[in-house]
Amino acid sequence: MPGKYLSDQKHQHRSEEWLVVSGSIKAELQRVGGNIRSLTLEVGDKITIPAKSWHHVGNTGDTPAKVIEVWMGDKLLEEDIERRSPCKARIETSVDSCELHNVHDICIHCGRTERDITHWQEMTHEEKKQANLLAKKRLKGVWHK
Repeated sequence: MPGKYLSDQKHQHRSEEWLVVSGSIKAELQRVGGNIRSLTLEVGDKITIPAKSWHHVGNTGDTPAKVIEVWMGDKLLEEDIERRSPCKARIETSVDSCELHNVHDICIHCGRTERDITHWQEMTHEEKKQANLLAKKRLKGVWHK
């Protein structure tokens, strides 16, 4: 969707390969111990995102973009996702942190609640995992139409 972004995230057990089949996306990729690389991907372009690499993508164009995403690894689980907090939806925007929807108190970029954002540093790994799963469910309506 134009103007929408995925949260800044990484996966411990899988790499991903993305192929753009329509529209274009902006991507930021930070390999383990490396610099952040920003690029624009157009129709036919692909990118491999290694496991444990932070990545953040968004559609800064005016038309919907479609991407085929292939997971590769020894554990291909939806739960294998870690998000940075705040979510850093910043690709060519002025947004540099979570932005709460004024009615629901849920970040429009990462799906986390105000409580999750405020208490993220004190949360256990299990609590963060649960918060991320719920956040993904909240965003499902935005990303999977």
